[in-house]
Amino acid sequence: SSLCDRCLDGEATPRLEEPVLQPYKKPKNSEKCYSIVRPKNSEKCYSIVRPKNSEKCYSIVRPKNSEKCYSIVRPKNSEKCYSIVRPKNSEKCYSIVRPKNSEKCYSIVRPKNSEKCYSIVRPKNSEKCYSIVRPKNSEKCYSIVRPKNSEKLRPKNSEKCYSIVRPKNSEKCYSIVSIVRQKNVKKRHIIVRHKKS
Repeated sequence: SSLCDRCLDGEATPRLEEPVLQPYKKPKNSEKCYSIVRPKNSEKCYSIVRPKNSEKCYSIVRPKNSEKCYSIVRPKNSEKCYSIVRPKNSEKCYSIVRPKNSEKCYSIVRPKNSEKCYSIVRPKNSEKCYSIVRPKNSEKCYSIVRPKNSEKLRPKNSEKCYSIVRPKNSEKCYSIVSIVRQKNVKKRHIIVRHKKS
């Protein structure tokens, strides 16, 4: 939920102030051109790295005395801006993608050496947080709905846990409803419904 809240609060992408441009610094025999931008009276130092013949421009922002390093990548002619946040000594790399003029903020979390990529989508003013999990080389995309401030994958005031699975290139959406297990009950009922997409 902290990731979603960051999206809603607009803290996902650092706000750039009017910069004071410094000359480009190019190391000898290097294909990379480093540009460091520090706005006046600013605690933030913006570092832009664009490799030769590359469509990507890497911007790294590290506030002073901060444990977090913000990396913004915007491909040329792209409407998407990728923001990667990796806290120090952290195994998780948080990638936040917000398309232009979009009310949705996509947050992708991929732990190190993990085959799973977790994508969290929370629409504005929504109480629900949609989590999409697609394992590597998998044709299935798992969608989990988790209400705000909930430890369980369960809609508010509901005894049911909804999991939606849609195979790639499939017209059918499989909805699996598993009834929450009661204490001392080993059985679990699963209902599969076919829906038109």
